[in-house]
Amino acid sequence: MKVRLTSKLISEIGVKEKYLRKNHYNSLKVWWARRPTTAMRSLLILEMFKRNNEIPEVDGKLISDTNPPPSIFKEFSERFKTSEFKVLDVFAGGGSIPFESSRLGFQTFSAELNPVASLLQETIFKSVNVPDYSDKLRKSGNLVIEKLSKKYLKYFDINGDVPYVIYCSKISRCVNCNAEIDLKRLKYLSKRKNRLIYFDENGIIKESSEDNIADNEKSKGFKCANCDLENNYQDIKDFCATNKLDYQPFAICYHNKSGKKTYRKIGAKDSAILSNYKNSIKSDLERLNHLLPHNSVAKKGGVINPTLYDLKKPYDFFSDRQLVVLLGLIDEIITEYYRLLKLYDLRTAKQIVLGLTALIEFLVDWNSMGTMWISQNEQTGRSLAGPGVGMKWDFIEINPFYQTGSNLQSKLNRVCDTFRAIGLKNQVNIIKGSSTSLPLEENLIDIVLTDPPYFDSIDYTGLSEFFRPWFEIVLRNTFSEITNLENNHSLEAIVDLANGEKNGKNQHHYQSLMTDVLQEVFRVLKNDGKAFMLYSHKTFEGWKVIGEAIKDANLFIYECLPLEMERIARPRAMSYEALNGVIVFKMQKVKANIKSVTKDILDLDIQVQKGEILESHKVIYLASLACKDMVLNSKSFDSAYKDVIRQYSKISINRNSDIFDNVTRTYLSKYLGEKNVDIDLLVDNGLYSRKKNKILQLNEINIKLLSSKTQLYKAKTLFEEFKKNSKTKAEIDKVDREVTVKLFSTLSGLNLNTVSKRSSNEIVKVSRLILSKI
Repeated sequence: MKVRLTSKLISEIGVKEKYLRKNHYNSLKVWWARRPTTAMRSLLILEMFKRNNEIPEVDGKLISDTNPPPSIFKEFSERFKTSEFKVLDVFAGGGSIPFESSRLGFQTFSAELNPVASLLQETIFKSVNVPDYSDKLRKSGNLVIEKLSKKYLKYFDINGDVPYVIYCSKISRCVNCNAEIDLKRLKYLSKRKNRLIYFDENGIIKESSEDNIADNEKSKGFKCANCDLENNYQDIKDFCATNKLDYQPFAICYHNKSGKKTYRKIGAKDSAILSNYKNSIKSDLERLNHLLPHNSVAKKGGVINPTLYDLKKPYDFFSDRQLVVLLGLIDEIITEYYRLLKLYDLRTAKQIVLGLTALIEFLVDWNSMGTMWISQNEQTGRSLAGPGVGMKWDFIEINPFYQTGSNLQSKLNRVCDTFRAIGLKNQVNIIKGSSTSLPLEENLIDIVLTDPPYFDSIDYTGLSEFFRPWFEIVLRNTFSEITNLENNHSLEAIVDLANGEKNGKNQHHYQSLMTDVLQEVFRVLKNDGKAFMLYSHKTFEGWKVIGEAIKDANLFIYECLPLEMERIARPRAMSYEALNGVIVFKMQKVKANIKSVTKDILDLDIQVQKGEILESHKVIYLASLACKDMVLNSKSFDSAYKDVIRQYSKISINRNSDIFDNVTRTYLSKYLGEKNVDIDLLVDNGLYSRKKNKILQLNEINIKLLSSKTQLYKAKTLFEEFKKNSKTKAEIDKVDREVTVKLFSTLSGLNLNTVSKRSSNEIVKVSRLILSKI
């Protein structure tokens, strides 16, 4: 069935894809913040229709299916002659964009600085060189897991029960009396509806059908049971400066005969059995000692904070049992490589080993001291899933050989099934190194589509460092003795807000690198080529530097396209100052046939009504229009941003003036800088200070002086309610909703925060919270 491809539809399929797991490209290897592959595919498809001046009506399967039939890709490629077009991604990362570009038949170039990401791309994209790759990978993987299981499954037999997971807590020493302090924070084993399983005050596991358990007030530290002193986080850090935290198991989860998850505490007999395993595990670790990485872990902090405690070496992130399985797996993969060399050529053996590194990723991500238990659905949670890595005071050890849930076999099957399902046929040209200097000719590329780092959003190097040492061990012991996968920090485009002035990763560093990369984009792009760059941020500075980089690269923004790509269940659009969606900057080398920013602003409300732009996209869309304005009209970002916000607010208020009462309309007009307004009316309602000669902000208004019949009175009341309680439920009818949205959007709901005021601007914070709830 044919469908019309619009930005609204691209957003819808992008959000839908976030819920998909089976046979999905992203399940092959770990990377962060990869955009939905269907959305990236759709952007390329839309561009080809525009180049042909055609209405973008396409086969629905081509844009919405995760893995459309090869015949559909072939039909599109032949119709638009995509093999004659060259597509480049200059920040390829996890490779979603090159992946979809190659499937559409384009000549694809994938550039990436981080060697761990380049290895990821090599693992996936070079699999096309191996016939029946999925089958060969599965056969080798099964053999590796079988041999591993025979050696180490014995360590998961606890008094006759084979656990699904083992719950462990870390142990420190009291700063006062040196007694052991149990750092356990886990209280709930299950928080499912009608099944609450928890530890009571005596540490006994109990079950209840309803949640009537009162949570204790969140502690600022850990109380010593011996001397009653509360040790704070700094005390724990000080202990870790010269010591390593110990740990102990305290409970297990397994499935009973009917398949139901069952929980029990670790008893004295269990502890004795686990204690007996220690010497045997220690012996195994000594045998595998030559595989340990001995580099030091860089101290981070911020969103990667275990490094501030006892994570000094890569192996400190694992318990002994977790570590012996990880090293055992690496040992078996190395052995398998030399077996493969007797069966296949070097290229095939190498590619299978690269595929098996997905099993290493699984253990690092799902079976470390950072792995947590998600009690809401009684499942394991990844330790490296998000933009950061938090310190876990209690953690879980999974049984990697268990018959259900997260295990090595299920990971292998998922990877092999996905390789078969994606049907990758075409080559990708992988460019390793910085995109500030590309080994490409001038005027070569037809389309650049890229998703760069967003200012300070994700520390890709910090996250990839958790995997790097283990990959290096495999490579050095197989086909690449001199492998070094360490990233070049000096060329990494990121802002370190906490330490940027010390380590050089400040806003100037980010802007300079982005400018250099975009100048390379300009150089390699054909004169009639198009460059698409995704971007989003919640601060003024985040948009300013990207606008300056585009301007300095002599590229012209001709369109700003907002897209939604996050789960609906994500924290609401602007609650807690989070922003949904991204902007696709559409750029070209010439300043011609570009719609004016004023026209964009005039069309904004119409696009919102059509659903092409969401209410929650307005903040970032207006910021992107300011970038467009500064580039087209040689303005500063500060000036362009003020003009864009003022223009839109005035247009929106004037267009909807009939929905406001006189006092509210007069207040908003003056708030937006109108000169000819009734000042006396504002003074009478406590909205204007003659003494200071200025309009009062919402948080300055004395509600007692304001007429209760005005819409501003209702807004002030709502503001005060949300300021006191962010969980306030706003029940607003259709008419009042329109008024409230317009009003709070004008009263700072549309303004970006600054780096220095990201969570302290009360009006912005509360306004966005209200908008997110209505």
